[in-house]
Formats: sequence, structure tokens, C-alpha cells
Amino acid sequence: MPGIVELDKLLNSLEPTLSDTEYVFLSIKDGADYAHLEPLATFHEDEGLSLVVTRFNAEQAEIAFDSTFRLLTLKVHSSLEAVG
Repeated sequence: MPGIVELDKLLNSLEPTLSDTEYVFLSIKDGADYAHLEPLATFHEDEGLSLVVTRFNAEQAEIAFDSTFRLLTLKVHSSLEAVG
């Protein structure tokens, strides 16, 4: 089945899924070891390194955080021509 190209069909076929896992944002000093936190994402910012990690991993490492978030994924069978 070829991927969808038409925008209206792409939008109508989106299948959002919400992860059960809770995530948190953390900020650490550059150079600090963070591999044990198993980050989903990292961002190098002016004030340091920001990580997205599971709430569980942050709590296990006894690192404070302000808020929790969940991962939203939009599934769609798109053509590479439609998304670039």
C-alpha cells in the first residue's frame, strides 16, 4: 500500500496515541554523567544540558523535577513525498 500524499487524507488518518509512561525535564551541568538516566532526548542550551527522562529514572536517581509529561505520538501512513 503506497503512502498517503494528500493533506486532507493525511489529517483524517492520524492516529494519536498517548504513552502511559510519565516523563520529566531535567537540567544538568555540562560534562555530568547522565547515561544511567537513559534520556529519551537531550538539548544543549546556553544554561546547560536539558534531558527528557522517565519519572521513574529521575526518582531512582533522587533528582527533583517540577512537572510530569506524557509522550504523544501521531501515527500515519504517509509518503516520504508528503513529509519531505
